[in-house]
Amino acid sequence: MEKILPFEDTQKIIFSQKQISIPTDLRPMYKISLILMMLKANGYSKKLSYLQLQYLNWLVKHDEEVKDINFSQDELPFDSIRIDPFLNTAIEYCIGEKLIEISKSGKFELTAKAEVFINKIVKEKVLRDEYKLLKSIGSRRITDNKIKNMLEGY
Repeated sequence: MEKILPFEDTQKIIFSQKQISIPTDLRPMYKISLILMMLKANGYSKKLSYLQLQYLNWLVKHDEEVKDINFSQDELPFDSIRIDPFLNTAIEYCIGEKLIEISKSGKFELTAKAEVFINKIVKEKVLRDEYKLLKSIGSRRITDNKIKNMLEGY
């Protein structure tokens, strides 16, 4: 019998239900949807850099602190952000599923396949609060230069 898996003693993978569920904000589908919403709502020409995605993700996580902030100022309102490894994984899934691609400028960009997906999300009002927050921030407000200036002061 030819071995399929690269491990000597393992010939099948078993999935078992766990006692605790994964929090919503750590689920890959949530993060994938969030990335697509960020690109649609906040991306200039539906493109965002890695830092912009991480910063917007941080803002969504801290939505209560962000609600009444004016993002049109030259400086961003917070001193630092935490890079989310779960967002990194979701970015990889998005690229793998051809929902986003990397543009010549190195930014992440929505694909036609993603447009169909994100339009369904918006139409069905899934993640309504997150999308409303992202739309309120708008595009061109969270720039790489603003994020870099914020991080230099940290």
